[in-house]
Amino acid sequence: MPQTPWSKGGAGSSLLSDRISPRPQQSGAGPGKDRQSAASPGGNSPGKQVKSPEVLRLESLVKALHKSGGTTPDPKGGCFCLARDHPLSDYVSICQSCGLILCSINLPQFACPFCSSPLLSSEGRKFLIADLEQQILDALAREAEARERAVVEAKRAAGAFPTLSDTMKQQPRPQQQQQKNTSQDPRMNLPPLTKESHKVMSLRTKPGSNKVVISSYTSSSSSPSGSRPASARGSDKEKEKEKEKDDVKRVPRPAHQPKHSTRKVDPSRPWENLLLEGNVAYIPPSRVG
Repeated sequence: MPQTPWSKGGAGSSLLSDRISPRPQQSGAGPGKDRQSAASPGGNSPGKQVKSPEVLRLESLVKALHKSGGTTPDPKGGCFCLARDHPLSDYVSICQSCGLILCSINLPQFACPFCSSPLLSSEGRKFLIADLEQQILDALAREAEARERAVVEAKRAAGAFPTLSDTMKQQPRPQQQQQKNTSQDPRMNLPPLTKESHKVMSLRTKPGSNKVVISSYTSSSSSPSGSRPASARGSDKEKEKEKEKDDVKRVPRPAHQPKHSTRKVDPSRPWENLLLEGNVAYIPPSRVG
C-alpha cells in the first residue's frame, strides 16, 4: 500500500514538522509565572518599605526578650536614679524581689541591677511580647497611612485633578489590570516627575470690548525631599538615637558602705553634723516689728 503524508503509522512521514520533537514542558510553568519572573528577577518579592527607627527599636526589643532568659545582667550596669533623672519604665517599673524603682534606662530583658533577679515572670514575658508585637503592627499601619497621605499631597501639589470617592470609582480596564499585574515595582506608586502644563482662560472686559485671554502655565511634580534616599536618612537617625542612648548619664550603683565622717564627735557639740565641711555659724532669727 502506498504511503501518503497523512497516513498514520509506517516508517515515517515526509513532513518536516513531524520530524521535530516537541519541547518538554516544565511543571508549574505558565504565562503568569513568566510575567512574574520577568517583573521580579530571581523570583524574589518586591522590595519592602524602609522601617522607621521606632519599629526597629520595638523589633529589637522583642528579639531580645525571645533570646534572653531574664538572668543576664545589663552590660552597662543599669541605672539607680530611682526614676528621678529619667522617666519611669514603661515595661517594668519596680523589681518584685528587692523593690528597686526602675527607670526607662533599665531594659526588661535584663536582670535587676541590684539583686540580679529576673524582672519578668514567664507569663509576664509572654504578655509583654504580645503587647510589643501589637505596637509594631499599629506603628506600621500609621506609617502606611502617612505614606499614602504624602503621595496624595504630592499629587495635589503637582496640580492633578482630585480623586473620586470609592463609590464613584470605575472598575479598572483589562489593559490597566494587566499592567498592574506585570508591574511589581513599588516605585510605580509614586507620582511622576514629569512637567505638566495647564491652560487658564480669562475674560478681560474693557469699556466697549471684551477680550478672551488664554495663558499657559507649566508646573513640575514634587520630587522627594532631600537628595539622599530614605534608607540613608533612616539609618542616620537611628545612629543618632543610639549615640544619644550611649551618652545618657547613668547613676551608678550605690556604695556598700554608707557615707560617714572620719572625724570624732566633739563632747561640747554632740549635735554637730560631721558631714558638713567648713565652719558652721549660728544665725539668730530676726525679730518681727
